[in-house]
Amino acid sequence: MGARPFLLLAMLLAAPTLAGLAQGHAVPVTSVPASGAVLQAPPREVRIAFSERVDPGPSGIDVRASNGTVVSGRSEVLPDGITVRASLPASLDHGPYTVAWRTTSAVDGHSTRGILSFLYHDPSKPLNASDLPPEGQQEALVSPLDPPLRALGYAGMLVGFGTAVVMLVVAPRGPSLPSRRPALLALAACLAGAVGALGLALSQQAAAAQLGGTSGLFSGRFGELALARAGLLALAGALAGARLVGPARHAARLWSASALLLLGAMLAMSLSSHAAALPSFTAIAIGLDTLHLAAGGAWVGGIVALGWVLWRGTGEEPGWDRLALRYSSLAWFASLAVVGTGVVQGVLELKTLDALLGSSYGQVLMAKSALVLGLLGFGGLHRFRLIPALQRRAGRAWHRLGSSLRQEAVLGIAVICVAGLLTSLSPPYPPAPPGPPPVVTYGQVKDGENLTVLLSPNPVRVGQATLDLFLYDAAGLSDTNATNVTLTLRPPDATLGTSQSKLQHPHPGHFATEGPLFAMPGTWTLRFDVQRSGAFDVVADFQVPVEAAG
Repeated sequence: MGARPFLLLAMLLAAPTLAGLAQGHAVPVTSVPASGAVLQAPPREVRIAFSERVDPGPSGIDVRASNGTVVSGRSEVLPDGITVRASLPASLDHGPYTVAWRTTSAVDGHSTRGILSFLYHDPSKPLNASDLPPEGQQEALVSPLDPPLRALGYAGMLVGFGTAVVMLVVAPRGPSLPSRRPALLALAACLAGAVGALGLALSQQAAAAQLGGTSGLFSGRFGELALARAGLLALAGALAGARLVGPARHAARLWSASALLLLGAMLAMSLSSHAAALPSFTAIAIGLDTLHLAAGGAWVGGIVALGWVLWRGTGEEPGWDRLALRYSSLAWFASLAVVGTGVVQGVLELKTLDALLGSSYGQVLMAKSALVLGLLGFGGLHRFRLIPALQRRAGRAWHRLGSSLRQEAVLGIAVICVAGLLTSLSPPYPPAPPGPPPVVTYGQVKDGENLTVLLSPNPVRVGQATLDLFLYDAAGLSDTNATNVTLTLRPPDATLGTSQSKLQHPHPGHFATEGPLFAMPGTWTLRFDVQRSGAFDVVADFQVPVEAAG
């Protein structure tokens, strides 16, 4: 049986990735105001916390009124690297607002944009279902060239490393191998990996330019790491290619230097991977990812290298059975490292079974795992059946082993391609725990008057605060008979005396004030004296705990 069935299987297993390529990476986790919020008090700013660190150049947010006018100030990325903030004017008109956000991940270079919305409700008007803000939307800016460029970068790096490992670890204990074929393979693989790294960086740079921000060529963390990875790959390929013209006595040094440079390229890739985006255990995750790549290169890249080197073997060459057995032993150790580090990485990134089964990322990871199981099956076949048959000089043993190696090599390339495609998807992020509402609400019914007090921010702190009082009659309608409201503030220390002020009256049944209302922490008493035309005044007290300034 030829390699085509395995190539077809790999394509079928890789197909689900195409459906998930529209997912982004630096996506909103929390926002203040929350997406879809209906606010009774005007917000002073908008903040969005994203799932990964963002590149300040192209990343930002704009808050637009219903007529499309930008009402927010210039946005900024806060020192934590994941939160973007934009200030709003002190006087904000009632109505719906759209928050247009755009990000380029500083970790993996993906560009994403989307919208959130909130409603600053006019209490003088009824709130209908049609007035509620829509749900948030997001769109990843992914070039169709991204998946093949990622796969090319992965394949070149792993095959180059696998070739070096075969020549350093396997070949010295076996028969004399042809010198040009491994060197040509490593040179071509490393140069292809460098092209993939540079091409991906340029592709993502073009996507970031669509956001309207500013960012230079190969700028940002991802661009710098991609440039470093491409340089390491090119240099590793040059050293491997030097074996074509250099004396044989320098071969071990050249292959060793090439392997070390390729390990550096793997570390650069891990520093711009999902592992680097984890909020905890980041250094451990990066180390595991680098080990995963190195073990995968020794195993899967070694399969490709060995299949290439032995492509035209006849089986009559002495010692090639020992070479195949030695590589099989190396492959088993490498495969255990691949599986072990892969399981730990999956737990760190997915955390729950639902995330594995219910997300595109988890489903593609399972497809990759299925291909890896196929490679393990080939390894068992070689170790326990075909290599012993080769040692016994059984008829057609070499032909069967060569055919099986070619099929395994095709499956190995498919694993590398799916691994590259997997990095185009975003691990599912757990829903953020619900935060406190933007306002604190107090209510009381007294003498037929329904008093509702809204205080912002939540929790109430020493310093600036916004207070809204809404008055409703027994029918639940705004009380148009209320004409004036006097607010008396009594601090926790009664010896300090009280302060009084008249509340503003912007709408029928709505009274408000803002400013430095609370001067110390503790429980304050808020007394409202409501004057009504044609009815007795209403006096109501509210106890409000106030925290120290944060």
